[in-house]
Amino acid sequence: MTIKKVAYIFLSLLIVSIIYFFFACDNEKDVDIEPPTVSITSPIDSQIVYDEFSIEASAVDDEGVNMVEFFIDGMIRPGGVDISSPYQYIWNTTDEQDSSFHSIYAIAYDRSNNFGISDTVTCIVDNTGRLPLAVDIYEPSDIKKHSMMLKWEQSIDKDFKEYRLFRNTSDEWDSTATLIVAIHDIETTFFDDTGLNADSSMVTPWGLEENRAYYYRVVVRDTLGLDGVSNVVSATTKLPEPVILKESYQSTKYSVKISWYSTTEDVRYFRVHRSKIENMESSLSDSVGIASPYETTFIDTGLTALSVYYYRVFLIDSAGYSVGSNIIRVQTIGVQTIELETPTEKDIAKCSITLRWTRSIEEDDTDYILYRAKHSGVTVQDSLVIVIGDKDVTIYSDIQLEQGETYYYIIYLKDSRGNLSASNEVSATTLKIQPLPISSIGIEKYEATLQWEKYPDTDFDRFILYRGLNAGFDTSYANKKYYFYDVNLTQFTDTELDLNTGYYYKFFVFDTFGYGAFSEVSFQTKCVQAVEIKDVEPFNDQFFRLTYTMNRADKDFDHYSIFRSDSTPDVDQNSLLVSTVPSRSDTVFDDYVHMEQLKQYFYRVYVFDERGNSCSGSNVKGDTLNSPPDSVTLYFQSSTNTTIELRWSKNQNIDFLRYDLYRCPHDDFTKNSTDAIKIASLYDKDLTSYIDQNLPSGVVCYYRIYVFDIGGLYTASNIVCGYTMP
Repeated sequence: MTIKKVAYIFLSLLIVSIIYFFFACDNEKDVDIEPPTVSITSPIDSQIVYDEFSIEASAVDDEGVNMVEFFIDGMIRPGGVDISSPYQYIWNTTDEQDSSFHSIYAIAYDRSNNFGISDTVTCIVDNTGRLPLAVDIYEPSDIKKHSMMLKWEQSIDKDFKEYRLFRNTSDEWDSTATLIVAIHDIETTFFDDTGLNADSSMVTPWGLEENRAYYYRVVVRDTLGLDGVSNVVSATTKLPEPVILKESYQSTKYSVKISWYSTTEDVRYFRVHRSKIENMESSLSDSVGIASPYETTFIDTGLTALSVYYYRVFLIDSAGYSVGSNIIRVQTIGVQTIELETPTEKDIAKCSITLRWTRSIEEDDTDYILYRAKHSGVTVQDSLVIVIGDKDVTIYSDIQLEQGETYYYIIYLKDSRGNLSASNEVSATTLKIQPLPISSIGIEKYEATLQWEKYPDTDFDRFILYRGLNAGFDTSYANKKYYFYDVNLTQFTDTELDLNTGYYYKFFVFDTFGYGAFSEVSFQTKCVQAVEIKDVEPFNDQFFRLTYTMNRADKDFDHYSIFRSDSTPDVDQNSLLVSTVPSRSDTVFDDYVHMEQLKQYFYRVYVFDERGNSCSGSNVKGDTLNSPPDSVTLYFQSSTNTTIELRWSKNQNIDFLRYDLYRCPHDDFTKNSTDAIKIASLYDKDLTSYIDQNLPSGVVCYYRIYVFDIGGLYTASNIVCGYTMP
């Protein structure tokens, strides 16, 4: 073993030991320390090797082998590591000197990075007199009509001389195989076979023959003239690429124009085929014309209208080969189809529909035949509207139709040979006479003004206005009927109404076709405008001042009537008439009629117009005041030795209750003084004298009389002095 090899082994062992040390320190308990077992199984010691030799090794380990490294002369050659069994390395021995000795060993590693080293074997390289190693030729590529590309792997022979590429028309290799080329550059591993042979002859004038299978192999020749023969590959040259017929075409009744996409092929000409069946072949009997290499369209004439044909275009190249395109289906047209336009708003009236359609472009004379129905699916069995022989006339107004009806139309185009084509179907609904919205304005007690929109059309006939007293009334029983014949009339005032009455109107408009439509309106006439009492203000227990709103609405105002009741809040015209006020603006009234204090009175104001109709507002109540009664004047009339006679003025208050007479020994007292004595209570208002009896003689007394009303208020009289005789 050389010093160099020993040093390399030592260095490898050192590195592995360091790695093992670190792993062992990290986990001492479960460390795998058993190295794998490895041995070289090929070559055996002292074996002669040559060409590409497979070095093989066997390696085992209880935890599994991770990889095997192969060392030749102490070095790992490129690719000298194998990670799966069988472990091997392909050694190109032609890179070594003949009769040279070489040492081989392997190192196997397990998954714990333990390693084992095999024994070393020695072998001898000797390639003297050996055939060059054959190369692999790959499947041909870039295959065309007259050429294809050949590629192969590079030779590794040290005494390489040339590649020799052979072509054959079968896989039987004999003297008929043709040498295409000899290539002396070892790195040139491709060749484009265009049909040119090594002797400068050509397979065909254009190169390889189209649609032909060719076989190839490569021979590696060394300087001793020894040959290594490759595998055999084959490929078939192509036919011309067919053109693609476009699916779109143009047709008339008797001709068709077809077209195809341009091609890069070496076109000699195009041959156009036509058939009545779809599965057409390449029979020349179907040929209908030739097109030059530069054309991409063809017009076929002499056809039958409304017929189906199939077309195919064959490309003939310079070598005379032909290939057919796709097949397309075409159909000649019949009579042109007319397009009926859907009627627009401006085309539709109440009793007419205007129709428009596209113009005929037929070269021969044609008729437009228009049919109408009240159902969809119009046919020639439905109503014939008109036949128009002038192809420039493309509009027609269908008149005398029913209002609000849907009509369906179809138009046929008929050529000079009697062929027909039907248009699309359109429909439209005629308009209906529309009611004119009517409304009421200026509603008064005995009249109201009605207004409506102006009639917009020119077919006006008349207006009829019906009046009834019930909603939904039958016009046959209307209590009033008005006729109007002026289309410009938009307003009417009905003056024959009663106040506070509901009226219902039906307003009809009729056109000259006899169709009519109506609208409705209703309202209630006004009543006399009521006024409301705003305030009832009592004054001096004797009268009230009433303030009420003014009647402004009634042009025929006549007077206010004011009624009062002291027994019921429901004041009506049977209650007491307090006053009649003729002035509209006089809205303040003083009721001076004598009334009792502390009593409720009820008022209501009625408004009367010139026709005697009236209306009233709400009842309003008022309460009279409770003022203290008027005081009386007390007089000393006369006396005896035991009596004193007193007199006073009579109290005039209507709410009088009684007189209370008081006596006191001094002249400064009220009824509440402790020494004042009430000597009498007198409930007769007309009683105006009193005799105080059983008095001692020669006594002086002072008197005062109090007047009480029913509300409990009182007033005191003056104080008078009286005396008995001694």
